Amino acid sequence: MDVQHPISLVHGDIHIRNVLLDDEGVLAGVIDWEMSISGIQPLISPFIQLFPKRGAQCFFRNLW
Repeated sequence: MDVQHPISLVHGDIHIRNVLLDDEGVLAGVIDWEMSISGIQPLISPFIQLFPKRGAQCFFRNLW
């Protein structure tokens, strides 16, 4: 299978109770994956826009 885009896994119920932060407040883990989806990145990345901008910057630092 020739993959043109990175594969992404998106948590379907991400909120403060489902994330683990390290001592510096950086995302260290995500729990409760019962409502997740996967697929190619261009189809999933619009879901990131559902987060408030400041929250998205904190949780998705590697994408900004």
